Amino acid sequence: MFKSETCYVNIPEIELELDYGTLGGVYTTVEGLLEKIETHLSKLNSFVDSDAEFGQRMKKLLKDMEAMRNAEKPFTLQLVDPLARSFLHNPYHPHPDRNARRDTRERTYQENEMLGFNDIKTENYK
Repeated sequence: MFKSETCYVNIPEIELELDYGTLGGVYTTVEGLLEKIETHLSKLNSFVDSDAEFGQRMKKLLKDMEAMRNAEKPFTLQLVDPLARSFLHNPYHPHPDRNARRDTRERTYQENEMLGFNDIKTENYK
């Protein structure tokens, strides 16, 4: 799989949302992406070792992610890329992958704004 730097990642089962640009672009496996997210969250978050409520929630999140990575817990991985540059490799090609679904949609105004498309002059350009 390739997750581009414009890709938004969502795993609804654990209420994890990574905004556009998080982790940059990465060519990896689904398991590798989960491991990279785990590492990113644990190393950059000083609250993981805390006994506070947030620290406990982070520990549970990381434990759930490890279970997902080890195929012990089912999950949904949503990759939303407004530039359509991210992809999952289909090992069953030319047959469809029964575990993957591709949805297409129009970019929202906010996504176009983030990408700078709302300010581009395309008509009567001199």
